[in-house]
Amino acid sequence: MASLTIDGVGTELQRRLAALAEERGSSMQEEALRVMAEALHVPLTDQASEPPMTTSHYPGELTGAEFVALVRAAVDKYGPLDFEIPPRGPSHREIPDFGE
Repeated sequence: MASLTIDGVGTELQRRLAALAEERGSSMQEEALRVMAEALHVPLTDQASEPPMTTSHYPGELTGAEFVALVRAAVDKYGPLDFEIPPRGPSHREIPDFGE
């Protein structure tokens, strides 16, 4: 897959792209690809429409929007998770006294 680096992106353009990505729960890279594809009337290929889930500089580190997108995708796929919380019994530890 080809790669593209764009120098000289103005602050306003970067701000609007970031806002669009946050609004859609996607990365700035994904939104830039969508905008360019729409403007040039070029369909995104399956491979290009699913950019890497992490766009941070550190492997395995997700942005907040990427994490939310992953959680939403899991809930959409598997449904909400309902856990039964067992009742609490008496504690076997002494309760600490934080008084003076």
